[in-house]
Amino acid sequence: MDIEYTLSSVLVGISWAVSLVVLLKYVFDVKLSAPAVVFYIASISGLFTAMFMVFDDSMVEYRTGVITVYIFVLILLKLKKLQKSVMIFSVYVVILSAAETVDIMLVYNVFEYTPITCFIINTVSMQVFTAAACGIKKLLIRLVNAEKTDRETKTLTILAATSIFLATYVQLEFEYSLLKGEDMNPKTYGLFLAITAVTYLAAAIAAMGFIKSASEERKNRIITEQQRILEEMHDGTRVFRHNYKNTLIAIKGYCDTGDYDKLSERIDELYNEMDDIYSSGQFRNALNISDAGFRNLIMLKTLEARKRGIAAELRVEGERFDAFESMNMLNAVGALLDNAIESAAALKEKYIALELFTDSEKQRVIISNSIDEKPDMSRIMSKDYSTKNQSGLGLYYVSRVIARRKNMDIAFNCSDKLFYVCLETVEEDE
Repeated sequence: MDIEYTLSSVLVGISWAVSLVVLLKYVFDVKLSAPAVVFYIASISGLFTAMFMVFDDSMVEYRTGVITVYIFVLILLKLKKLQKSVMIFSVYVVILSAAETVDIMLVYNVFEYTPITCFIINTVSMQVFTAAACGIKKLLIRLVNAEKTDRETKTLTILAATSIFLATYVQLEFEYSLLKGEDMNPKTYGLFLAITAVTYLAAAIAAMGFIKSASEERKNRIITEQQRILEEMHDGTRVFRHNYKNTLIAIKGYCDTGDYDKLSERIDELYNEMDDIYSSGQFRNALNISDAGFRNLIMLKTLEARKRGIAAELRVEGERFDAFESMNMLNAVGALLDNAIESAAALKEKYIALELFTDSEKQRVIISNSIDEKPDMSRIMSKDYSTKNQSGLGLYYVSRVIARRKNMDIAFNCSDKLFYVCLETVEEDE
């Protein structure tokens, strides 16, 4: 019996640890290395075994408290953010509470109590509820639309933590009574289920608050990026106006003094500059783009590339690119062009190309740049992935923007010398 009891405690500890790892990695997108995963599983299962050896069933509250506190400390040390740690821990305890509820109800009403029976029920329940959390994550993100202030988010955090503490305490009391062979009081049993239900609801609301808080952080980053693009456009326009004004002053001065040789020389310089800019009719086509913001972004980025010694090609077919005129899509295209420019500028063979195409059915933007080695295409959109000459945050940011748009798709490809990104409109699902 002792061996069975010890083995069950170790296996339950492993189950708890696996659920924590899955929750962190796949629900809250926390990066965990392989050594960290091994440490979590080994330390939690080891602590489980130690607690079950030190405390018997009459002290179930103490051993469960120590284990859950240790798990919270692990989460806090990993994230180093109290509010987010509380949110993740709240969801984790909801999973534990749900598994314990199923365990108690089945052992009380269906099965005879044995350590192995409890282990099997608890383990299966934990993994089922953890898997459910992965699906609920997407649902919660869709539901979170209303604005939440920071004060409301903190209030929801306190509500979730308090409710979870009460529900966990009640569940442990019932489990302790069950282990002692005492029957549940039917009235108290109803209270137990009610408090558990309130706990799940409170934790879900708090999780929604956290998701909204994270969403607001992303909005702030987007606003910052928008300001950067607008400032860049403004600076480019200001430089153009300054140069244009100086050129007119110089031409007027040559006319006033009758220095027609200098005037002719200056006009030739201007002609050569304009001829270079409009070579192959690239910028002339860009001028046909109807939206001023999108047109200025394309022209400024192309000029920036050329100033940095990059051979830049621009091909435009069509005039209306309304799918790319929102600030989010301007940010996305700007981020992709920044990535392409930074990558190409660091190479010996500097080259980028921008192709814009539109007709009655589709709108497409293709950005390509020279590379000296192929990126890992399976990880190209990961937040923590970076290529040799760029941070990788641009591709991650763009992928997040596109994921929120039902009428837009993104695709990546590469050859030995070029990396391609394609943004293309698609028909929305009915």
